[in-house]
Amino acid sequence: MKMPVLLIVDDEKPTRDALRMGFQDDYEVYTAANLSQASALLQEESPDLVLTDLRLGGESGMDVLKAAASLPHPPQSIMMTAYGSVDAAVAAMKEGAYDFVTKPLNLDAVELVLKRALHTRNLETANQELTTRIQADSGLQKLLGRSAAMEHVFSIIRQVAPAKRLC
Repeated sequence: MKMPVLLIVDDEKPTRDALRMGFQDDYEVYTAANLSQASALLQEESPDLVLTDLRLGGESGMDVLKAAASLPHPPQSIMMTAYGSVDAAVAAMKEGAYDFVTKPLNLDAVELVLKRALHTRNLETANQELTTRIQADSGLQKLLGRSAAMEHVFSIIRQVAPAKRLC
């Protein structure tokens, strides 16, 4: 089974290294020190999870969240900061963060957040796959006919198909 991919974005090398060592047994870990490196790794590695600091030197972790959210299959992102505030947490959530953790980090608590975020992502992926499969298996494509009358019948079937049976 493929290991989940975790991207850690922090401008402080000791923090990046400590987090990589803390999670490398359970994740394929990539690290970035700034927005440019993070953006490249988001494109190249398609991470399942992103753990980013709010302040990245002169840059913002909010931009990392935006870059991650713009991907076709966006990772779950967790914002971390030593400058925790309700306003910062709300802003991070509005940008698509799954959760918000404050420094100094408790690795056990971060690990729990990462596992929950990965579980949520896996459920969302499975839901999308099942929805696609159900739509493909709806049976309408097996019916023949492309006349205006048949298209009208197909339209009615699509409307009533989700309704619960009364009998």
